[in-house]
Amino acid sequence: MEPITTIAAASWAQQHWRAIAAAIVAAVLAVTAVLALLAGVAASMLSGQSTQQLAARACPVQPGTQAALGQWNGTQMTNAGTIVAVGQARRVPPFGEVVAVAAAMQESRLINRPGGDADSAGLFQERPSQGWGTHRQVTRPVYAARQFYARLLKVPGWQQLPLTQAAQAVENSGHPGAYAKWQGQAVTVVSHLASPSLLAAGQCLEGSAQIPNRLVATAIAYARRQIGKPYLFGGTGPFAFDCSGLMMKAYQAAGLNNIPRTSEAQWTWGPKVPPGHEEPGDLVFFAGSDGTPVSPGHVAMVIGHGQMIEAYATGFPIRIASYGTPSSPPGDQTVVGFTRPWSRSSP
Repeated sequence: MEPITTIAAASWAQQHWRAIAAAIVAAVLAVTAVLALLAGVAASMLSGQSTQQLAARACPVQPGTQAALGQWNGTQMTNAGTIVAVGQARRVPPFGEVVAVAAAMQESRLINRPGGDADSAGLFQERPSQGWGTHRQVTRPVYAARQFYARLLKVPGWQQLPLTQAAQAVENSGHPGAYAKWQGQAVTVVSHLASPSLLAAGQCLEGSAQIPNRLVATAIAYARRQIGKPYLFGGTGPFAFDCSGLMMKAYQAAGLNNIPRTSEAQWTWGPKVPPGHEEPGDLVFFAGSDGTPVSPGHVAMVIGHGQMIEAYATGFPIRIASYGTPSSPPGDQTVVGFTRPWSRSSP
């Protein structure tokens, strides 16, 4: 005979089995959601979209002799430096520099080869017979890089493509999937060449746009570290953010603790900055899908030369994008205005 306590427990369980089952299911779903969110973060960090952002540069790369880095010797790094410097001179978005370096890694291992398959030659194995230029031209690294970027910039929507597709659209290789394996190496090389350590010192950003002070440098550095993480409505980190949550946490990391939470409140918090006078660290506002020009529903952080860091929308990782131009993402083409949060505090 079972003890009375055991029988009572069994009887209670039978009566409440639906509630018990529901509680177990809820717990499993909660754990699954957390794991999915963490997996999403990891996946986005490795995706082609996040790669567009990871090589965002701190200061201009100067052509010239470079030191070895990892598996790449000094000659290879010097060629990579030329590719990046040409991209910066053309104001190609950072993702374009990563695409170009990854393509050259695949095509030539960053070696300026005098020949290759058929009449291919140079860093990108460009073919004179297909209109890339003469053999002498395509074996000049600066010329070859310019040609690569010229064709890349003509690819419709190239900034939204995975790296391997963007590179293949230019190279038209017989091995279209081969570029993906160089994605991580290309990000590492471009980021190294761009001297990102200078960002923390507040010296320069995005092709020498000046950072006003160390407070702003800290806020921008925080926002950059979130690039590639998922958008989450109402999110304030550490694994996901919405647009205003990212701005708030970035400036809180810099010591500006009284910045408001929402984009509408951040807009009125000000102070306002005239269009054309915005600087790195300023907030740029848009009407957004749930706002208006009077009460903007979307906000991002200016980083210089018409670019910003933003948590855009569900399904898009935190990224760098342009603002205020016809080629900017939908919703980011018309700017409501700018504010300068740091000016409310002593830098």
